[in-house]
Amino acid sequence: LRPLAPAGITLAEWSEAKADTGPQREARDTDEFPAWLLYTSGTTGKSKGVPLSDTNLITAAANAGIARNFNTSEVLGLPFPLFHIAATNLLMAHLYGRPVVLIKGFEPEVVSELIAQHRITALSLAPTMIRRLVDFQQASPTDLSTLKTIYYGAAPITPSLLSEASRVL
Repeated sequence: LRPLAPAGITLAEWSEAKADTGPQREARDTDEFPAWLLYTSGTTGKSKGVPLSDTNLITAAANAGIARNFNTSEVLGLPFPLFHIAATNLLMAHLYGRPVVLIKGFEPEVVSELIAQHRITALSLAPTMIRRLVDFQQASPTDLSTLKTIYYGAAPITPSLLSEASRVL
């Protein structure tokens, strides 16, 4: 904020100053304006841009937190790009004031190291990522004791992989 503060005034003084009485903007319903343009996977044809409002996003994130029993002790690992729908998990974690470990790309050895290093408790993955993490864990066991929950999506998961991941991870 310092570059925006008037010359000769401290930020503390500025924050206590009365609101500017200049021209006021008319309040608008924020649902009129997209907060995020999410592109679909195109499974029913061409990919489509879906505009989501701030209310859509906050409601989805809040409901995900409730459904997943996300709480104030969680640390989320997120190896998806932030334009992906899985990034709503980041919003969920922020609503709870919890840290998010952004993971560039997906390499099971890196993810395993980050789980241990940052004490990640929850992780968003696709089933192919789960398969790779299970295989890596079986070949090179790493301490994943803080990991309690894996949220998966983007594709169906086989019952056998779900069972194996529950046992190994």
